[in-house]
Amino acid sequence: MIGDGVMRFLIDPNPLYESAVRTAKVIEDALKKEGHTCVPAGEGDAADMLIVIGGDGTVLRAVRENKNRLPIWAVNAGHVGYLTDCGAEEALDRLPVILRGESHVEERLMLSGIYTGGSRKERFFALNECCIHRTENLHGVHISFAVDGKHILSFRGDGILVSSPTGSTAYNLSAGGPILLPEANELVITPICPQYTVCMPLVVTGESRVSIQTDENRMIVGETYAKLVIDGVTSIDLSPGDRVDITKAPWRMRFVRTVEDDFYQKLQYRLKQSDDAAN
Repeated sequence: MIGDGVMRFLIDPNPLYESAVRTAKVIEDALKKEGHTCVPAGEGDAADMLIVIGGDGTVLRAVRENKNRLPIWAVNAGHVGYLTDCGAEEALDRLPVILRGESHVEERLMLSGIYTGGSRKERFFALNECCIHRTENLHGVHISFAVDGKHILSFRGDGILVSSPTGSTAYNLSAGGPILLPEANELVITPICPQYTVCMPLVVTGESRVSIQTDENRMIVGETYAKLVIDGVTSIDLSPGDRVDITKAPWRMRFVRTVEDDFYQKLQYRLKQSDDAAN
C-alpha cells in the first residue's frame, strides 16, 4: 500500500533540466530524513514507487522504461506537465500526503501493439498513441484499417493515429480527433490529412482490436515507406505490406495523485495553449 510504513523510492529526474536534478536531491533528502530508502537506478524491482521529475516527455520515457510497472508520482520540472501531479515548487508540500498514505492512485489505459513485417515481430506498449506516418520523402502513405477483423477504410494520407484516452488530448487533439475522459475505456482512430476521401475519427470500445496495414503493392525502392511512432519517441521503419495490431493492454499504468485531478481545468489550460500558439 502506498504510504504504508517504510517505503523504497526510485527517483528519476530528467538530467537535462537543472531544476529537475535539484528537485530530485531535495526530495531524496526529505525521504531519507523520514526514514525511507532511495534505491539506485537499475534497481526498480526493489522499489515501491517511481518518482519522475521533468515534463511530459520525461514521464512518457519513464512509462516506457518502467518494466516493473511501479506506480508513478510525476513532478513537473519541464515545459509541459499535463501528465504530472504538481510543480517542482510544490513537491515538498505534497510529499507528506504520500508518506501519510493519503494519496490516491489514478489508473490509465495503456495500448498494446504488435508490429509484423516479414519474419519480424515486435511487441510494444504506449500510454498516449501509436502513429503510422509518412516519411520525409513527402509521398502519402496508403493505409487500410480494420476493427475486429472487419475492414473499415482504405485511404491515402499522412498517416493514422490510434490513441488512448490519455493520448486523446495530445497528437490526436491536434489532428482533429475527439477528447475522451481519462477514465474512459475506449480507443480513438484518427486519420491524418486523408486525401480525396471523407475520413472522420472513429471511437471504438477498449475491447476492440485495431489492425492497420500499409499497401503491399506500393514499392518505394531504397526508401522507408512509413514509420510507426510510439508515444512520439520510439519509431520502427515500415515497408509496404507491414501490419500493426493494437489493443488495450491487460494492465494499466498507475499514477499517484496527491489531490483530486481536475481534468477540465487541465483541459482548459491545454486548449488555451493551443489557442495562444495559433495566435
